Amino acid sequence: MDEQLRSPCIADWGCDGASGVAWHPHTPWTIYHVSKGFYDSRLGAPPIHRFRLGYGFPSERHLRLAVLLGLLRDAGAIESLHWKTSSMPALHLPWYWHWKALQPTDPSFDRDVNTAWMSMRKHAGSLTLGQRDADYFRWRYVERPASAGTEPGAPPRYHFFAVRRLWSRTASGVAVIDLRTDPAHWLDWVGPVHMMPLVSSACRMEAALAGASELMAWTSVTVGQKLTHTGIHRREVCSGLGIPTSSDLSPQEIPGSRWWLMGGDTDFL
Repeated sequence: MDEQLRSPCIADWGCDGASGVAWHPHTPWTIYHVSKGFYDSRLGAPPIHRFRLGYGFPSERHLRLAVLLGLLRDAGAIESLHWKTSSMPALHLPWYWHWKALQPTDPSFDRDVNTAWMSMRKHAGSLTLGQRDADYFRWRYVERPASAGTEPGAPPRYHFFAVRRLWSRTASGVAVIDLRTDPAHWLDWVGPVHMMPLVSSACRMEAALAGASELMAWTSVTVGQKLTHTGIHRREVCSGLGIPTSSDLSPQEIPGSRWWLMGGDTDFL
């Protein structure tokens, strides 16, 4: 039986420029005290605290400093994986799979995402992964405000694609891709984790059709392991994974938690 934990994504620290707060030698200590106060007041064992744990995607320098100050624990690296779309053979999937664009306005959208999420949970085993049901997908991708400077009537930022077996009316899984840029960015997948190699090929197909020369994906180590034999052209560390020390996890539990994280688990992609 899986266990559900409430967990916020730690995004960033900032201040109101109009307040006259400027960067000076004491500002890091201000950040330390504000961060520690936030973590200690909201993260920890229930029922005293609202959230069991938190997580964030700091830079290497930020993570190293936060570990030194006792704010975060190092939970590993986030990699950026790249695939060349020009190296794709003729565009096709095995005959028994059907890949199709899915719109949030489609009557089947919520059903497809929720069915895929139930299947993902069933096959996840000991993975630690964020919720990916229809309510979350709509909140994260559909209802997200447009980026600053986006022209009215601009194409949507996120595109959804459902994969299903030919004899089934329900999707086996749903992928999310940002096709506006080159490289195109595969942000998320909800569905059985063993389907990741198949889905990576389908996402490369979509990137090629959109005119991108590459497809990229941010992945935790566990996700990257599922994609090892998929023709990765290049891989590089793009972020760390930091877990606040106030979280209700012992240091020994963090390395074995098998985090399943992709770009969609951030708040900025």
